[in-house]
Amino acid sequence: CGRLHRDFVGDIDPGGDRLPTGGPEPRRGLLRAIAVEIPDGDGVSRIREPFRDGRPDAARDIARWYQEVFGDDFYLEIQDHGGMEDRIVNVEMARLGAELGIPLIATNDLHYVSPTDADIHEVLLCIGTRTTMDDPKRFKFDARDFYLKTAAEMRDVWRDFPEACDNTL
Repeated sequence: CGRLHRDFVGDIDPGGDRLPTGGPEPRRGLLRAIAVEIPDGDGVSRIREPFRDGRPDAARDIARWYQEVFGDDFYLEIQDHGGMEDRIVNVEMARLGAELGIPLIATNDLHYVSPTDADIHEVLLCIGTRTTMDDPKRFKFDARDFYLKTAAEMRDVWRDFPEACDNTL
């Protein structure tokens, strides 16, 4: 993992290239050569976080950077798990996509296969965090829809963004 990170980001040089967020800039040539989707924790969250923090200009700069690297193979991801934060960020992502000509994709964070698995998932989270279901401060998800949705369910969730489903499904 460390070697992959060094190959991807390079040795961190305090005076080296930086993303608009201040983080190390992945090597553009390597990104172009491997032409892979940026994992959520790297590319997508770097755009979502500034929106959550009220810094839309930073989100725009980061999106432009990835758009330069990936060209027409770059998409903005929208997710909705029922929270107000997702709704706010999704509106901003849609605006940004329209402004920069970046298409949207609709995704669903997946932690279990069926809606009926939500309860057992909570138990597994307790085991993983060494707590109990009785602990009011335990780590838990705010929603119960982190399951594998059908195409019809995704289209229903994203009825206001049909093009995002068209780009995804």
